[in-house]
Amino acid sequence: MNITLNEIKPYNDVPVDHKIASTPLDQRTQKIYEKSKEAEDLKPSHRPIPRSYSLSGLDQISGKTESEECNERSGHLWECTGRRPSKFGGYIYEFKLRDEYNDWSDHEKKNERIYNAQEKRSEIFPATELSAEYIVDLMGSGVPNNNLNSNPMPIFKDLGYSCRETPQDIFMEMPDREALLGAYYNLKKERPEYNLPDLEIASSEGIADDRSFAIAHFKGGLLSTGIEFCHDQQVHMIPRLRRTFEGSDYYQKTEHMLIGSVFAFYRKIYMAKEQDPNLLQHSEKLNFVLGAQTDSDFAIPFAELPKKIGLQESDLMDSIIFLFLDSRWKRYAQKRFPENTPTWQDMGDLWRDVEKAADVFVENRKQAKADLSH
Repeated sequence: MNITLNEIKPYNDVPVDHKIASTPLDQRTQKIYEKSKEAEDLKPSHRPIPRSYSLSGLDQISGKTESEECNERSGHLWECTGRRPSKFGGYIYEFKLRDEYNDWSDHEKKNERIYNAQEKRSEIFPATELSAEYIVDLMGSGVPNNNLNSNPMPIFKDLGYSCRETPQDIFMEMPDREALLGAYYNLKKERPEYNLPDLEIASSEGIADDRSFAIAHFKGGLLSTGIEFCHDQQVHMIPRLRRTFEGSDYYQKTEHMLIGSVFAFYRKIYMAKEQDPNLLQHSEKLNFVLGAQTDSDFAIPFAELPKKIGLQESDLMDSIIFLFLDSRWKRYAQKRFPENTPTWQDMGDLWRDVEKAADVFVENRKQAKADLSH
């Protein structure tokens, strides 16, 4: 089921007792977000509607049993085996790496199961799921050590994350949105020396469309309650949390970089379609680029971020070409557009049209302002 922007749950329903005094979002980040709300078809009727109920009563309202909630969150590689209540509200869910992908329990089938996992990740890309070893690396220094016994950073445990192994299986625990926000804001209050920034997380009950997925990241993370729960947690939320542990200044700096990268695409696409209605027929492909850029940028491991800071608008064409030259994204584009799959040459030509139309849009706006000033 695809979820549109108006079905993504809002950011402002953090329990009141967790809304402690803190530094507001940096003005630049806020400005970018406000601009995004003005763009294209984001009219008031399409914006997220504040919830009228407490998240603590989510299960009663949904009418779903524990088994149903767990089944919905089961991923492709990770099966949800149960949950336990969090003292901060919500639940912490336990996942087991499925047998066919678990190379830990049967060394005779190690290579076969590693191959199975690689094939499955290729099949489900870009909503991929990670190995326990790599997840532990993301929680720590980001330096691969292939050692599951190296404990995740203590803060991750405080937030409800853990990995453990038995002689036969590998398990991972991850909090739902309410449990994560509750634990995070409690930690922010109890440990002010950590200088943790504000954290906002949108909730989606299914798979968000490309635009909605991108816009949700303009002001915080996105966490599905469905099959992409594991992907959202492992690929996007854990790297985001790892950045918060470096303090507010570092988090805001990297948010500017990541949001700016995505917003550069968003801004160009919006202005171009406003200027040239003929480009509306290419909206799905342009939104595909927007979603892909978001998915890629907000999956960058903490250790690799310094290499990525400073994307300029002049780099956008290169980013699109590299995207469609990547074998994984090429396969995914074939799935999304089976009858008319765009090549990197096609997208390069389309983006040139976008840039030309956007430039005209900017010049017309400048002229209109100049005329008004006389």
